[in-house]
Amino acid sequence: MDPRQVAPFLHDATLLEAQIDARLVTLTFAPLRRNVDGTDLVDRRVRLELRDVDLVALGYDPTWNHEKPSEFSLPADLEIDHLSELPCPITDAEVAMDSRTAEEDLKLAARVHWLRGEPHSLGRSPHNISIRFGAGLPRIPMHVFVAYGTLHTFDAQGPLALSLWELQFAAWWKGWEEHWSSQDADDSSAEPVLEDAFIPVGTESPSSDVNPPELPAFLIHDADVPADILRPLRDWFEGTHARQWSRVAAAEAHPDIAPEQRARTLCANHGDRWPYARAIDSWWREGLRVHVRVRGAEYTAGSEGEPAATEETVWDFALRLRGATWAIRTHSQGWPAYGSAEASPRAREPWLDDFGL
Repeated sequence: MDPRQVAPFLHDATLLEAQIDARLVTLTFAPLRRNVDGTDLVDRRVRLELRDVDLVALGYDPTWNHEKPSEFSLPADLEIDHLSELPCPITDAEVAMDSRTAEEDLKLAARVHWLRGEPHSLGRSPHNISIRFGAGLPRIPMHVFVAYGTLHTFDAQGPLALSLWELQFAAWWKGWEEHWSSQDADDSSAEPVLEDAFIPVGTESPSSDVNPPELPAFLIHDADVPADILRPLRDWFEGTHARQWSRVAAAEAHPDIAPEQRARTLCANHGDRWPYARAIDSWWREGLRVHVRVRGAEYTAGSEGEPAATEETVWDFALRLRGATWAIRTHSQGWPAYGSAEASPRAREPWLDDFGL
């Protein structure tokens, strides 16, 4: 069984229980599945048995990308010494199979608890599973990592064939589509069902109100950030601005995703936004990790009756050193006007006038 075939069927699954017994790890999920005929299953649970386990580890990272790993302090109530102590049920579990990114994340985590095995054995097993979730307030990103030999799947009836699980997964989403297609009727008195938790993404018509400022996408002066760290940021801003998605994909260099596939995803999901980088608020490097906070402006095209707008924007980039090249691992953004980003640490930014801000 190729474990990578299992991962899609655990999309939005809830982790109910985790157990370890010698070299066997058992993970019980409540995944999205129905009988093939569309009727509800009496028991949706699926049990994964990971055999010949060599390593079980739990990684922790700071809540925010700008927080240094060296300054991370793990709350005592999140200290976990055994797999069975995970805060199940975990409803926000993100599952990945045979992920090189997950292995890299564990190596670079701010803190790691080795529940079985040692760091030097990382990478020796043929397979791995990664389960990410958040716990505590504020949410602390946690990462369960298990390296193992073989995977077996079971439900209440016994061994569960992937071919059947695939049909059951498809049946659930077919029911979801039918549920939401019937929402035009007034069902305010209906009892809530699981499908209500998975709200369809709205679709917007392409906007004709598109006129981004004709200014350079990346214009950083007097930054003390090394050129090799700035390079992927320049590629990200200029590539996004020019809709050169292969350039953006190269800047984000994902170990588990081919650049061509990543470029297609970026093209399909970019939205009508144009970013402009103008200043570095702060940055730090610790080992193979870097954080850079970039301040600038973002132009958003008009849509759904809303006019186009340009707003001061702040981006937080987390980078990783892979070989001799820095790559963007993840990024987030906020807006000072809405309180989701801090005000500039400097006096009035002169470049704001360029954007009419």
